[in-house]
Amino acid sequence: MSLTARFRRDERGGIAIMFALILLPLILAIGVAIDYSRAAAARTQLHMALDAAALTAAREAASTPDDKILKARALAILKANFKVAGDDMDPVFDLKRTDKKIFVTAEARVPAGFMSLFSQDSISVSAQTEATWGLKKIELALVLDNTGSMSSRNKMTELKKASKDLLNILKTASPEKGVIRVSVVPFATQVRMDTAFVNKKAIIEFNPAGMNPGDKVNEYSWAGCLTDRDKSYDVDDTAPDPVKGRATLYPAMRCVTNIARVQPLTDDFAKLETVIDSMVATGNTNITIGVAHGLATLSPHQPYTGAAAFGTEDLEKFMIVLTDGDNTQNRFGDSGSVIDDRTRRACNSVKNQKVRLYTIRVIEGDAGLLRSCATSSEMFYDVKSASELSPVFQKIAQEIASLRLTQ
Repeated sequence: MSLTARFRRDERGGIAIMFALILLPLILAIGVAIDYSRAAAARTQLHMALDAAALTAAREAASTPDDKILKARALAILKANFKVAGDDMDPVFDLKRTDKKIFVTAEARVPAGFMSLFSQDSISVSAQTEATWGLKKIELALVLDNTGSMSSRNKMTELKKASKDLLNILKTASPEKGVIRVSVVPFATQVRMDTAFVNKKAIIEFNPAGMNPGDKVNEYSWAGCLTDRDKSYDVDDTAPDPVKGRATLYPAMRCVTNIARVQPLTDDFAKLETVIDSMVATGNTNITIGVAHGLATLSPHQPYTGAAAFGTEDLEKFMIVLTDGDNTQNRFGDSGSVIDDRTRRACNSVKNQKVRLYTIRVIEGDAGLLRSCATSSEMFYDVKSASELSPVFQKIAQEIASLRLTQ
């Protein structure tokens, strides 16, 4: 006779009683586990909803002085995002702001299922978080390829459009003057600065040794074009200083192209757009000089003054480097691979100063070099069509300008 048949014929009842005694706590344990699992999921969702409420309040805090209005707006966001199993919840919510920070807390009671049989109708879940409501100050260097190849496949046109899109986002995100400042560094094999504000004797070397005589200029005929500094100053932000030696100075050179001038850090977004509009595609590629001058615009010393010191509290520095080509020419007549090495060294100088570095390859160029230059692989963008530039620039601008939770 099978075990099942014996169990069915057994009239003593002992097994059934034991099974019932075991089954009851088992059902109880399963029921409680289901209720607490649902509560845990609700707690996670409450945290996410509270984060959204805190960020909303932080973005609107500067323009909303009335705490009651700000709290009501944040609570609406919380309720819109906090639902468990389709049920609308009614959390207890509080908001306080002090010293440019928003502190929010929320508590909700999740309806119990099985546990309601034992007079516990709900389970309490709570969350708290905070967000800053003032943007950290931002300094951003736009290092933009202005070489001849940028004239093809609509790249320069789309670069100008994308750059303006980025500026518009940053302008909107800047609550007051001086909070977000941007520099623009157009580059080819040269960069060009505005000579009107340059202390020539302190930073410029005229008639440097080894330069082609036809490229040399004096201080009266110089139109602002610069070539690579002597190695190893070509890849770092050492301040020019005649006392330390001529090698620290920036070599003046005859302008071989009509490249647009470098715009040092400014919060005048109209001026920045004017510089963007003035860019033209001309000349060969030397990414190193672009990165080096981008870093110089983020440095507090000459040749571009006005940047805050590296490591300044509540300040973030960024650089975006965009190119569509391989390194082809520098002052020293180096091969492309040697120039690539100089570019890597310049990028490392940027990252060593805790500047967050984005790199963008537009259709062509050395993807491996640009990926290694970026602060992380996620900060390298490989753009396959010029029309993709605006979405990429907008994404980067949002990342730079976005408020971040502080805990």
